[in-house]
Formats: sequence, structure tokens, C-alpha cells
Amino acid sequence: MIYDEVTQDRTEAGSGNCTEATIASILRVPLVSVPDLWTGSFEEPRSDERWLALHAWLKKQGKKIAYIEYKNTYPRLIYPEVYGELQDVVRVDRPHGVAGISPNGVPHYCVGLNGKVVWDPNPSRKGLAQYNGLLFIIDNDKLYEHMQSWPTVSMVWGPEA
Repeated sequence: MIYDEVTQDRTEAGSGNCTEATIASILRVPLVSVPDLWTGSFEEPRSDERWLALHAWLKKQGKKIAYIEYKNTYPRLIYPEVYGELQDVVRVDRPHGVAGISPNGVPHYCVGLNGKVVWDPNPSRKGLAQYNGLLFIIDNDKLYEHMQSWPTVSMVWGPEA
């Protein structure tokens, strides 16, 4: 398998660690090695400090996060315009994160491959009811710059820090 099936160990809405489990699955590392992102409650957004810690951790490994946020929410993983753009510059046959809304109505991350969710880190394994973004862990700055120019998506993460 080209990704690990890491299960999140916190599942409470607003303080779960599905993002960390998704990243651990993609990178094939233990969950405890991925920096913790939640501050503790759904009302408190993930702090910039914690995201910067994640970026710094990835940078030590020569990697960077590129998050593609759909401008609309879609009922399937990759709508045609984005899929075409992805095929030009990203290997969608490699594991990546899929952001969306769980069937329980809360934000959630899963592992995607070839345009489909292939692993839900939540023990329920229910997947996503709606899709609104993709998370790639990349090591190519030119790819990152190219992705920022796409008209059909918004790049929202990936600081130069």
C-alpha cells in the first residue's frame, strides 16, 4: 500500500485529529509524530502558531502543504476543471488529503487517491458527505507556484516560513 491507515485517536467534534491522522497516513509516519493542530474546542479556530509548527515540521523534511479550496462545495471529489488542472501538475494517483463535511455535519479530512476517498481516519469510516478541498504534501516549489495561479481554486495554506 502507498499510504498507511492511521486512525485518529480523538473524535470529538471540534477537537478531533483527523487532519493529523490524514497527514500521518500520507507520509506513513506515526500519528504522534505529526504536530497537534487543535486548540481544544470547535469555537476556537486552529491557531496560526500550530499551523506554523506543522509547516516547520514539514519543511525539515523538505516538504510543503498546498491546500486547494474549492470555491463551491461539490458532491463528488474532484470536479472536471480541477481534475484537469491536477492531472497537468500533480500525480493524483499519489495519496492526498480530501477536506469536506462528514455525514455528522462537521469538518473532516480523509485520505484520497485517484479522485476517491480511500481511507477515513475516523473509526466510524463514514467518509465525507460533501467535498470542499484537497491537501497535497509536495516538495516542488515550482508546482506550488503554479497551483496558486489556478482560476478555479483558492490556495489558502502553504506559507513560505
